[in-house]
Amino acid sequence: MLSCKDVTHKSSDYIDNKLPLISRWQMRLHIFMCVRCAEYIRQMRATVASIGLLKDRNEPAQAVIDETVSNLLEISKKRS
Repeated sequence: MLSCKDVTHKSSDYIDNKLPLISRWQMRLHIFMCVRCAEYIRQMRATVASIGLLKDRNEPAQAVIDETVSNLLEISKKRS
């Protein structure tokens, strides 16, 4: 079984569907059993989604950072 550390190391590949089948199943099993890792993956997905929304904008870097932080805080408040 994977450790929490393994989950954090493989989280990007898991979210991007780049893991082999057995690794995906191991991740899913761990996430199902570990509330903290499930929350970590949820937050990673929210971050990826927020950045994806801002990806095509031609705004100054600081404005993009500020908006991303604002979006993440808003998502976090809604889920609490």
